[in-house]
Amino acid sequence: MAEDTNSTAFKLNLAATILVPSIVPFTFAFIVPVNNKLIEKMNSLSSASLEDKAVEANVAEGETTHALLDKWATLNLARAALIAGGAICAALAASDKREIVGFKEVGLASGANRM
Repeated sequence: MAEDTNSTAFKLNLAATILVPSIVPFTFAFIVPVNNKLIEKMNSLSSASLEDKAVEANVAEGETTHALLDKWATLNLARAALIAGGAICAALAASDKREIVGFKEVGLASGANRM
């Protein structure tokens, strides 16, 4: 039986289906370039001394190691939010499909009254 495309559960499942896999293009579009810059930075600073405070003196403001790590962390948080959003949508869709069971029909009987 196909699900009604106008139902809330269908829309939530559709949102989850889009959100969760969207981390792949998000990663390639935004995180991979930052990773590449960090790798370049690592290679260029591999021979620098830890005491050399001027090693990043002439670097653009957004291109320092600290700034790149902050950018990577923010982007990774956004990627985690995509997964969390998809998981929440899927959980809400699953709970929307549940039927509420009442206790009106349930009764306790003992002894000869069981039937």
